[in-house]
Amino acid sequence: MFMQKGWLAGVLAVTIGIAGVSRGRTIAERFWGLICDETLLRISTALAGLCTLMLLVNSVPTWDQTHYGYYLFPARDVMFGKSPLVDINHQYGVGTIYLIAFLGLVQGFPLDYWSLAVWVNILNVGMAGVLFTVVSRGPHGRVSAAMMLPLLVWGKFAQQDSPDRFPSVGFLRFGLAMLLVLACSWRADVRMDRVRWWTITGLLVASSLYSLEAFLYSMIIVGADQTADVVRWWRSGRALRDVGANLARSLLSRGVGILVAHAGFSVAIRVTSGLWPDWRHYTQYLSLYADGFGFWVPGVTDPWSIVILTCVLGTAWAIDQLVRTDDISPLKFHHARMVLVVSAAGIIQFTYFVYRPHPFNLFHIMWPSVVLCVWGLVHLLKENWGEGEPSVRVIVVGGVVVWLVLATQAVHGAGTNVSHTMLGWFGRWLAGMETSVIPWGRQPSLVDTKDDVEFRSMLQAADTGSSRIPMLIGADLIERTLPATHYVNWFPLSYPEQDGLIPLTRENMTGAALNLAPGTLLILERDQRAYGDRTTMPAIQALCKRGYLSELVPGERVVSFELQGIHQEALGFLHRFV
Repeated sequence: MFMQKGWLAGVLAVTIGIAGVSRGRTIAERFWGLICDETLLRISTALAGLCTLMLLVNSVPTWDQTHYGYYLFPARDVMFGKSPLVDINHQYGVGTIYLIAFLGLVQGFPLDYWSLAVWVNILNVGMAGVLFTVVSRGPHGRVSAAMMLPLLVWGKFAQQDSPDRFPSVGFLRFGLAMLLVLACSWRADVRMDRVRWWTITGLLVASSLYSLEAFLYSMIIVGADQTADVVRWWRSGRALRDVGANLARSLLSRGVGILVAHAGFSVAIRVTSGLWPDWRHYTQYLSLYADGFGFWVPGVTDPWSIVILTCVLGTAWAIDQLVRTDDISPLKFHHARMVLVVSAAGIIQFTYFVYRPHPFNLFHIMWPSVVLCVWGLVHLLKENWGEGEPSVRVIVVGGVVVWLVLATQAVHGAGTNVSHTMLGWFGRWLAGMETSVIPWGRQPSLVDTKDDVEFRSMLQAADTGSSRIPMLIGADLIERTLPATHYVNWFPLSYPEQDGLIPLTRENMTGAALNLAPGTLLILERDQRAYGDRTTMPAIQALCKRGYLSELVPGERVVSFELQGIHQEALGFLHRFV
């Protein structure tokens, strides 16, 4: 997990550790006093924060077509009139679709891979800002926030692949939960208590509409925050009956808000589509990840077990502080509440991967444990370092070693990839080598090659009305053909598994054909060997001979067919083909 070049960080950490173990005003204590100086800390944090921001912003958008398709195509469905929970399947949630569709409407040009990649990067940078703010509101916030900055850079560049390539590892999936943690970080004093309660309730209701996964995360986070409220009421001397009444009132109000929001959403779908929502789409998150993924439990020696162990220890410490500590100050009570909320968020997010057999990239669910580790390290340095306990100093030295190694990784990764970041763009702009007025430098994803011209003319010549057009094309054509579909009223075909431009096998196509109306345009690539399917095109040609399909445009690379009224007989024939 750690890079071999971390030896330099290890040497520095050992030096600080040796100095710290000695008696008197050691080098470590002088170093700690230096970094705790308010003026120096504020200036250095501001400069480091600006550099971190410029490193997190991409100047070259990057995406994985398959994963982006899971978000892009359902969002385009909504933009062109389809209704969620009726005829759109999407495992990552209804609210996600609406958010992306809204971004596509406000950007002023067609929503495609490039523009979605830019939005994903912006949202992920925003989530990094949320994490930074949460850390700054915790114990010894300014020092903790300063130590968090290189870890944000590490999370960007030290992974197997850029997190911006996969929308499911960033804000679009975990953003609402992190915003809820941020709302819980507000002090529950008299002045902010009502605003805080309504903000948390609003985010909880929004998460219930956003996705089932986000709703599960949010319920646990709000439950942890509500638990701290119950302890606060109890410690303030209120009668048990009053505590129970306050709790019941809070839970009932939030439950009614969720029911009203879902009822209004259902009525809106009924009015716009003429059908009531099918809530099986809402729970699709559970069914999709319950089958075919096997079972995996982190072993004791597995490095990822540290993630869940950190959150469990954080929960235990927070409960001990909230319940057992006498005469706890309001500030320390608030910090214990924050530790409890962040620990709960980490536990519930980690449990999602317990049933996944391929936990090769858990970086996107480790942030709660990272926040807890930063708070814990700074707390030990500030509160317990001077007590002289050898065990505490060993833990601190070990934590500093880990932090320095990760910071070294961050510097190495940033140096390797700086040319693709806003910091690299800014350097080129200062040197007069960059003329683009924005870091991303808009590049059209539709190139007028012979294949693209052929495909676009095929679409424009088709009178499809509001029909959906299923496509069977190679991966190299997917990116360039998507912008061309903006010139016609095109709808991607929805599957029970996931929306997206998925290569159709013979079984996929025959099962989906039952939902296609006569006159639907079917576009296929002549050479199906690109993805191992050598049977579909001969089967389609056989259907044309029997009159079920009509070939419209016999292009060189792609060819279109019109569905003439395919029915059970044709489906049976296609199943028996080969």
